Amino acid sequence: MGTQILLLPRRFGLYLAGAPAGCRAAAHVFLKMAVAVSLTGIFLIGCVKESPVVSFPRPIQTIAVLPFDCEANNLDAPDILQRLVADMLKTGYQVSDIQTTNKFLENVGIVDGGQLAVVDPVKLGKDLGVQALLFGNVTNFGYANLGFYYQRKVGLELKLVEVATGETLWENAAESVTRKVPSNNNETGKTFIEGLADQLKDKLSKNPLAEESHLATLRALRNFPGLNLKNLQYRPKESLHFHGGSEKSFKINK
Repeated sequence: MGTQILLLPRRFGLYLAGAPAGCRAAAHVFLKMAVAVSLTGIFLIGCVKESPVVSFPRPIQTIAVLPFDCEANNLDAPDILQRLVADMLKTGYQVSDIQTTNKFLENVGIVDGGQLAVVDPVKLGKDLGVQALLFGNVTNFGYANLGFYYQRKVGLELKLVEVATGETLWENAAESVTRKVPSNNNETGKTFIEGLADQLKDKLSKNPLAEESHLATLRALRNFPGLNLKNLQYRPKESLHFHGGSEKSFKINK
C-alpha cells in the first residue's frame, strides 16, 4: 500500500526501515538525546508522513461495516475493531446497525469475515441497502512478553467498496504498538511479571488492548473523507505505568 514506516526496537537502539532520510537522521539525534537524559523515561516515537486526503468520485452517504477477517490469534478482535470502526464512521456517515448486518450475513451462511472474499459486493450491498461496504482485516492483536521487552500491538487493514460499481474507493492500514523495554538486565524479571499482570487486567476488564485498538482504528481512518475525528482521541481512565524505559510507536501504510 505504498510507503511504510517501521519502528524496530532493540535494547537501547532504534532502527528505521523504509523511512525517509530526514526521519532517520532525526531518529539518531533523538536516540542520542534520550540516552543522555535518561534510560528509564517514557519515549513517544513517531515519524509520520501525512496521508493525502482523498475524495470519492460519487457521493457516499450510507455504509455497512462487514465482519472483519482476522490473522491474529484472538477470537474477540474482529468484533472489537468492527465496532470501533463503525462508531468512528458515524461521525460523518449513516452506518447500518452492526448486529443487523451480521445477522443478515449469518442467515445466508456467512459467519466469518474471511468468507467475504467470494461474495459479490454489488449484490451484497444492494441486499443491505447501502451505497458502500467497509471491509476489514485484523493483522495484529496481541501481546509479546519476553522479559527483555513487553509489547501490546494492534494492526488492521480497511477497504471501502462502492456498491454501484464494485470498485475500491479507499483503503488504508495502520497499527498501534506500546513497548516497554527494561533499563537494565536486573529489570527483566520485573518486566515479565508486570506484563503478566497487565494481560490479566485486560482479561478481567473484558476490554483487551483498548488503547491500541482505538489508536490503530483512528490512524487507519485518518484520511477517510468526511469524518470528524478530532474529538475521538483516546483518553484512558488509567494509563500504563512501567518502571523501565518505554516506547510507543505506530506504522501507517498509504
